[in-house]
Amino acid sequence: MTLVGRNFSPEPNQNIITFGYLGTNPNDPPESVRAKVISATTTEVVVEIPEAARSGFIQAAKVGGESAFSTAELTEPFKRFELEPDPVITSIFPPNPRPGTKILIRGTGFSKDLSEIVVNFAEGQFGNVIVAAAATEDGVVVTIPVSFNSNAVTLTIGGRVSNTFAFEAPSLSINDQPAWMWVNGRADVNSRDGELSLREALMLANGTLSLAELTVRPENGGPRDATYESDQVALVPGTAQGNIIRMEIADMTLQSALPPMFNRTSVSGGGTDNNGQLQLTTVIDGMAVDDAGFVFDGVTDSGLSNFTLENFGGPGVLLKGGATQNNISTIQVVNPKSTGVLLETSAFANSVGVAVSEGGGNGVVLSGANVLENTLSVTNFNGGGAPEVGHTRNAGWGIVVENGASYNTIGFSPSDAQWHGWHPRDR
Repeated sequence: MTLVGRNFSPEPNQNIITFGYLGTNPNDPPESVRAKVISATTTEVVVEIPEAARSGFIQAAKVGGESAFSTAELTEPFKRFELEPDPVITSIFPPNPRPGTKILIRGTGFSKDLSEIVVNFAEGQFGNVIVAAAATEDGVVVTIPVSFNSNAVTLTIGGRVSNTFAFEAPSLSINDQPAWMWVNGRADVNSRDGELSLREALMLANGTLSLAELTVRPENGGPRDATYESDQVALVPGTAQGNIIRMEIADMTLQSALPPMFNRTSVSGGGTDNNGQLQLTTVIDGMAVDDAGFVFDGVTDSGLSNFTLENFGGPGVLLKGGATQNNISTIQVVNPKSTGVLLETSAFANSVGVAVSEGGGNGVVLSGANVLENTLSVTNFNGGGAPEVGHTRNAGWGIVVENGASYNTIGFSPSDAQWHGWHPRDR
């Protein structure tokens, strides 16, 4: 830092400069608050701010002098020195990220200015200095290097260096195989009825239902016309290699909220309807559900596609709690009682392709300072007409971006999309 004034000593070591300290004896300040004077003239000194500096006034004196001068006697904005503390990393999400994927670094003392931020990954096989993709005052999104070793990350923001935050990358095998589940039960139940429901498949994926609890085909094959839930499952669901859930039915009605989504789980709709006709999407009626349809709470690397979600009390799709790198596509939300699709509480780096119609509130909402780097595509999946996101009750906006959500991409496919209002409440 350069201080400009008069009557300084041209000998650097004859000047006593302190930060955040107004002592009665200027010749004997605590060493921790005394700055190192790098160069000096009678009108200017260049100093190195001490590590223990505190916000407050700057005081200058000469060695052997009987008086001192401080910035307390100046007018604003030169009166008070405000110290910017070093950035502190408190967490990363996901806590065990896969190499080459995006993470959200959380902490304090960050900056919104990308040009000030340098992210350094250490101890990895390909440890590297990375440029941040998005940033807020307490969050930074960055892609980690391709490395399967233990890693540690630091931030440098405007020359201020953070603590080193260690994390462990998961061990992956090219032989990992996902579990497969085929949903053939229209009833929204968890019962041993010989068919696999969507509720049961999601419970298998998140580990709240085990294979041992299903009806299992006996070794002799059982009656020819009997059905067994185990016939609808291949490999062991809920394990690290992931889950693939495929719908064989085109319509169902929920009785209560579905179990939440799980990491590395893909759920795809489409199947036969009551007339035996093959449909590209599965229609789920959520009239009896006051909450959201599919909930991605802290979920990573999962997918949802080919569903029409009708009449839910909450959002048809909800991403929150650091949900990241999820792919939601070919989703229609019809007649939601509130928001059609909601991204909040640090949902970042997700891809969402939706159409929302006849809603009672806003079509799509992105809300929160660390809702970053998401891609929203508004489209139409009915084979004709323009894509749409909005409402018919004059109750809200088509798209709302608020409370600091930033660095998100919103597009329409095709470009003649119909949308009922754009409301960027807070860029």
